[in-house]
Amino acid sequence: MSSCIYLHHFCFTFFLSCLHNCAYLSFSWQYKSIHAMEKNVDRISDLPDSLLLSIISSLPTTYAVSTSILSRRWKDIWVYTPYLDFDENHFITTHRLPLESTVRSRFVDFVHCALLHYKGDKLSTFRLWISYRSEHYVYIDQWIGFLIKRRVQELDLDLWGGGIDKNSHNGLWPYELPNYFFTYGLLSVLKLNFCTFKPPFFKIFALLKTLSLTRVELSSELFLKVMTSCLVLEILHLERCYDLKHLKISDSNLRLERLTINQCRPLSEGIDICTPKLRSFKYFGHVVSFHIEKMPCLHDVVLDFGLRQFNDTKFGKLLTDLDHVKDLTICSHIIQGFMRTEFLDMSNFNHSYWGSQHRAFDCMLHNLKSVDITGITGWKNEIELLEYIIKNAMVLEKLIINLPKDITSHEANSIISRLQKVIDCAKGLYKCRNINLQIF
Repeated sequence: MSSCIYLHHFCFTFFLSCLHNCAYLSFSWQYKSIHAMEKNVDRISDLPDSLLLSIISSLPTTYAVSTSILSRRWKDIWVYTPYLDFDENHFITTHRLPLESTVRSRFVDFVHCALLHYKGDKLSTFRLWISYRSEHYVYIDQWIGFLIKRRVQELDLDLWGGGIDKNSHNGLWPYELPNYFFTYGLLSVLKLNFCTFKPPFFKIFALLKTLSLTRVELSSELFLKVMTSCLVLEILHLERCYDLKHLKISDSNLRLERLTINQCRPLSEGIDICTPKLRSFKYFGHVVSFHIEKMPCLHDVVLDFGLRQFNDTKFGKLLTDLDHVKDLTICSHIIQGFMRTEFLDMSNFNHSYWGSQHRAFDCMLHNLKSVDITGITGWKNEIELLEYIIKNAMVLEKLIINLPKDITSHEANSIISRLQKVIDCAKGLYKCRNINLQIF
């Protein structure tokens, strides 16, 4: 019993030390005005607890905890906040070893002590951002147990943190979630970055509306089991997941509305999507085969393959199936690949390509009303692309050009002058058209 009392006393003493340090960092600006405050009425402290708690809940927890030294009135407000947000960047201001490691250890102790002093009955949101090290797993296991007892609803574990301790005994292995975590069934939002994701149970997905997986091993079989368990899932975000060969979402009962796939590999067997409620689909990564059924609710699509070679036969039907979407964002290479009949090799790309094209999409002719282009530098092929769009988009109303931030004012003026000439020429050819040009 005495050892427990000593441990609690140690944590409390350390916690007060952290409070003092955080207060010095976060509230040093108050020092000069403290005498003025003594003469004036502290109206903020007179607010009811519910409003004070609302104010504190909007702050990162490191700063929220610091408010407890303002006065006795503020001392125990933060311990009831339903939102806990711990970010090691609020602690670590240097990346010099071994100082960084020492400060990170203090951050872990701070989180642990903060949870020991927490008095709220229920947690709405818990977010942890830390560069995971092998010695952290004992703490994180305990924190997850604490969160389950507090019936947390939204959990965000970002353990990548921009770096991994390659000298630790587990090398590059991510944090392994405990099995009891997957028996918890009250989460509505789950975001995991650099965690082992091999659920032995699927109860955790019962009420999930948002699922985000980043840097996790995700086989095609596991993905299918997850999707069949997420009965109310609305948002799915997959980023840098590996071992995913085939991504298939095909269930008329799914509520999925937003799907993002970012740099997942290998996807060697392609992507198949058919879910009637899908409203937004965004894909970033290497070229894969797509089979996307026409979905009436789908209105926002992004396809970005970067500077990669591809065969246009993969995309002809895809773009045809997407001709009903309201906002379609694609890299220019897809447009070229679709319009050419031969294999597109970017090494053979020439600056007169757009000037030689006379064919237009039906959707461009009759439906395209707004175009937003980023990164225009004034090259000939870029100007010809704009001319092509303006001449063929018969109902175009708005053209937004985002210039690079690193160009000179002389270069910007030159580009703007050339763009304006293109617009004026189009207006001369089609007097009934009025295109609103916006340049940023």
